[in-house]
Amino acid sequence: MLFVVRTQKHMQVHLVIMILVLLSALGLEVTRLELLGLFLSISLVLVAEMLNTAVETAVDLTVRAYHPIARVVKDVAAGGVLVASVNAVLAAAIVFATNPKLKALVARVRFYSQAGAGPVLLSAVALILVTVIVLKIRGRRGTILRGGVVSGHTALAFFLATSISFLTGEFPVAVLAIMIALLVAQSRVEADIHSLPEVVWGGLVGLAITLIAFLTPSLVRGWLPMQ
Repeated sequence: MLFVVRTQKHMQVHLVIMILVLLSALGLEVTRLELLGLFLSISLVLVAEMLNTAVETAVDLTVRAYHPIARVVKDVAAGGVLVASVNAVLAAAIVFATNPKLKALVARVRFYSQAGAGPVLLSAVALILVTVIVLKIRGRRGTILRGGVVSGHTALAFFLATSISFLTGEFPVAVLAIMIALLVAQSRVEADIHSLPEVVWGGLVGLAITLIAFLTPSLVRGWLPMQ
């Protein structure tokens, strides 16, 4: 297990997502049955990733040159990880989409955002751009528009997806927006402009800043005494 965590970037991403999902489940107080479903889905992804690593290592040990059958073996093992990951995403979507606390929070933020979304959106965009630029400068790699330690395009894509989710309050619309953001992230990796960890960090930056921009005014309003 330690070998997979230390050597496989995909496993590291899985673990980060697992922590975020479990923290969200704890904060939203999901039921024991829902938590069990999340644990099973997470375990399935981790096991699939470990089996995929074992298969790839065995193939690399026995096959020194390119072989079409070796490629099929690796692709099938990676396909198993993909199936497990899609199952986990669907399970999390079902659990969180029906959570009453999350619904109440979205409704509260939606009420605020409808009253004045412009300043929130502009502030979030400015903060994302500043954060991405600072991270790229400190990372001393890439340019403002290309490359670097964090993907700015992915950050903006997840900002838009999260904003659309808050502004509409509709689950199907949110799913479609997130799928588009994931396609943007994939395009950055496929074009060899960013690595997978850089794309993940970009998505987390965009998601975190958008949540802060939308939730902070609502939380402050809740703390203030009623006039």
